[in-house]
Amino acid sequence: MSPRINNQLSWDKNPDKEWDARAMAVHAAMVDRMDQGIGRLIQTLRETGKLDNTIIIFLSDNGASPENCMRYGPGFDRPGQTRDGKEISYPVKKDVLPVRRRLLLPSVSVGPML
Repeated sequence: MSPRINNQLSWDKNPDKEWDARAMAVHAAMVDRMDQGIGRLIQTLRETGKLDNTIIIFLSDNGASPENCMRYGPGFDRPGQTRDGKEISYPVKKDVLPVRRRLLLPSVSVGPML
């Protein structure tokens, strides 16, 4: 494992532990759902005899932009509400956990599909 960027940071001293734990749980759930979906796709290709004649391409945006859209809130490139009028929250601090009545959006980029 690579060394920590800042050895002073630790989970025990993390002031945003609840928020970060929730974010990690959401990320883990997304990875799990994707893994299950890819497994079903491969199983179907195997069952239909098409797996050996199939190329599976996985593309991912690593989100390497250093810009943090949550610091700026709604603007010319970030809407303030959904199409059906629900507020979108861009929290500056990690004190807002996702709840059903508000939609929290991280920095998201959408690229072209193959």
